[in-house]
Amino acid sequence: MRDAFNRVFLFAHMRAAAGGWQALGDRLPALLANTDQLDCVGVFMGLFGLTNQELFVLLSVPADQITANEAQAGVRERLPDDIQLLECLPMRATARPLADAALTRSGVYVFRFFARRNADVAEVVSLSSTAWQTFERSDEYRCAVTPAL
Repeated sequence: MRDAFNRVFLFAHMRAAAGGWQALGDRLPALLANTDQLDCVGVFMGLFGLTNQELFVLLSVPADQITANEAQAGVRERLPDDIQLLECLPMRATARPLADAALTRSGVYVFRFFARRNADVAEVVSLSSTAWQTFERSDEYRCAVTPAL
């Protein structure tokens, strides 16, 4: 586990030619292993928006040793021909996460993306940090605030 502010996160969308998301998920640890540059934070199958041959994979790479483009190329190089890298979105941590620890809790993970102007980043980070302090804290709703990007 490393300090998230010194890492670039890659939100990768992958598709296997055959075998479904289960087989793809089983193969990924070996394909992405044996490197100090790349850590797998999470592997996510989809209920909505993904076919049964696709996964989302959240990876972490050191920001000071490798560029986002180099990291994306490195991920592509590690994948065999029967696995497509459909998209690989580089992201930097803002208020969260604090570390690049692997996500281990069971449950539903929701990924949300939105556009913002660079000039508005500080305000968006401030608003997000404040909102998560009180997010869904009632006894009727059980959720865990997972550090997001």
